Amino acid sequence: MIGEAIAKIMKEQGCSPSLLAMHMAVTQPAINKFTGKNANPTDHTLTKIAKVLNVNVSDIYLLKEELEK
Repeated sequence: MIGEAIAKIMKEQGCSPSLLAMHMAVTQPAINKFTGKNANPTDHTLTKIAKVLNVNVSDIYLLKEELEK
């Protein structure tokens, strides 16, 4: 699940949902939606998230695959 991967990276980096929201210029509920179990962010949104978290989009997908094992 992509949302769980995003949440894990945020936790590892000490990035709160409110901080990510501020850097992305979106609301905190939007971030909660992106990090939920049923998350399905667009490629554009995922790219923005990756940029703020200073990771590659591919890193998020690799972590997603690891979490699904």
